[in-house]
Amino acid sequence: MDLRINKNVDLVGKIFGRLTVLEHVGKDKNNNNIWLCECSCSEHNRIIVPTKELNNGHAKSCSCLSRDMARERFKKYNKYNLNGEYGIGYTFDDREFWFDKDDYEKIKNCYWFFDKKGYVVTNMEDTVKSLHQIILNNPNKIYNEVDHKDRIKMDNRKESLRYSTAVENRRNASKRSNNTSGVIGVYWHKINLKWIAQIVPYKGKTKNLGSFDDIEEATICRLKAELKYFGNEYAPQRHLFEQYGII
Repeated sequence: MDLRINKNVDLVGKIFGRLTVLEHVGKDKNNNNIWLCECSCSEHNRIIVPTKELNNGHAKSCSCLSRDMARERFKKYNKYNLNGEYGIGYTFDDREFWFDKDDYEKIKNCYWFFDKKGYVVTNMEDTVKSLHQIILNNPNKIYNEVDHKDRIKMDNRKESLRYSTAVENRRNASKRSNNTSGVIGVYWHKINLKWIAQIVPYKGKTKNLGSFDDIEEATICRLKAELKYFGNEYAPQRHLFEQYGII
């Protein structure tokens, strides 16, 4: 029995793979009927398809189907160790990342890797998404970011994460790679031959805290300013407070 679709049959409402035929839109240069179809993918793309392509099965999606099949065919999965207090994942180059074991079902089928900024990320729906953002899915529009409390980006356990505003997240930043003092906000002024302490309490406004002969004095000044402006929770160098007697 010939099961092919007659080229004159009305296909409106018919489904071919991921494509649903919406309407007849005319004929092509070869006098073949062509149809407007909508794909069921997340983008709901619409394409024009001739009857022949629907008939022979060459047209089943907006092209997302072949892309998804290729992605699944070459998809890599991470290795996990769930024997300890918390879960440990391993990237393809054996770099560790940590997570709570109750989040395993949520993350196990993704391919995780470290991006250039050191965050654990995956490709999801053609978008790069961070592990910490997925784990701490933000229901509160006021806090539009997720912050690593101690800036350890491999640690994605919920106890190590918190909601934050963009400003709070920037405050909890690591020192720059070109920092020579070892302390955020403290640098050596080559002309004045002094240690300079600075802080940015408000967006885009640098506040000079003073110049010092001794780096320890400059450090203490900076740490006191962090406590004043950021509070103990968001001070980026709160781990130094006890060492320098900041209370």
